[in-house]
Amino acid sequence: MLYTNQYLRKDIENLLNEHQDHSYENVIVDGFSGRIMAAPRVDNEKDTHIKHAVQIPGRSLLFYKADEFEGIPKSWIVNKDTFFTVAPLDSGIWYAWGRNQYPLAFLPNMQGINPITGLPFTSVQLEQYKNECPKHKVKFESDRYCPKCKYHWPSQNYITDPNPKWWDGWRTEDGHLRQFFFTEKEERIVATKILKEKAPEAFGWAMFLPKNPNMIRGNEWKYVTNANDWIYYESSNMPPLIGSWNLRLGSKRMSFSSNMKISQDQVFFCNASNDSNQNNQISTYSVNASYQPQITTKTVGIGAGAEVKMELSVDQHDLDWWKEEPNIKVQIYFIHPDLFSKVMKTYKGKEIKKEGYLEGIEVG
Repeated sequence: MLYTNQYLRKDIENLLNEHQDHSYENVIVDGFSGRIMAAPRVDNEKDTHIKHAVQIPGRSLLFYKADEFEGIPKSWIVNKDTFFTVAPLDSGIWYAWGRNQYPLAFLPNMQGINPITGLPFTSVQLEQYKNECPKHKVKFESDRYCPKCKYHWPSQNYITDPNPKWWDGWRTEDGHLRQFFFTEKEERIVATKILKEKAPEAFGWAMFLPKNPNMIRGNEWKYVTNANDWIYYESSNMPPLIGSWNLRLGSKRMSFSSNMKISQDQVFFCNASNDSNQNNQISTYSVNASYQPQITTKTVGIGAGAEVKMELSVDQHDLDWWKEEPNIKVQIYFIHPDLFSKVMKTYKGKEIKKEGYLEGIEVG
């Protein structure tokens, strides 16, 4: 199917279609998914329809695995979950995580800055703010007001229920947001101003599950009190389950894998005794690129646009309800359209051993 995106140059749109067979519209890591949506810039004079928690119409960007291209910049740190995309200049963008069924905590990273708090990332951890300013370590006045910052702090540095599963911008003092948008103007790049140095041209997120997934309750999950602590889930969209689980359909038992296809309206039962609690370990390595395009890198970053009336709702759980370490971490580099055009010419694909396990053994 032809990919179209009104926020991109026509030559870039054509290039995306040429490479569509190895692109991703959803970034899926270990069963969890997320997208970055390109969107129109909001105009506060005209867009009076932007109300609380209303999504701005958008088009998903296409993503590529960084380790499948030889011409990626040498400065990139690449692992198996590193992607890149083209920056649609002067368009708005927003995070979208709506396809995940589990209750999750989403920790957004915009060029090394948490867009909820404005603090640089020093660790990947969930935080809640109840008594003390995390920046100045002084006690809050009423409603989390810091007398040194001279603004009210949010309740936490992450997004979870009852918030919608998307995020549109940089949080301001009144709790509303300033829309994310791509810009070439260095003086408009928020992260560069906060860090006081050139910010990394990347964004991403971390996702956290509860410590005990068996305690999850929500619109989709229900307890079966007369079935020895078995939980049932009725949907065509089975959420990712951590570890090895036993399932049964009626009286039939079966094992479960995360890529299992589930028919609509089937009722599955999940055994609540799961002893697997291992975090996914991500190994970082450098890509040995045999080819590097000689180009002058053009600056591109994320600015703060017009006001979007979306607020952060308070997490109803304490921090100890969530795992201390993220289940997944995703990093997406964004690059200027001119650089993107050159990198896309260096596609090498995945390394495939033609003979499989016979590779290196004389055959024929």
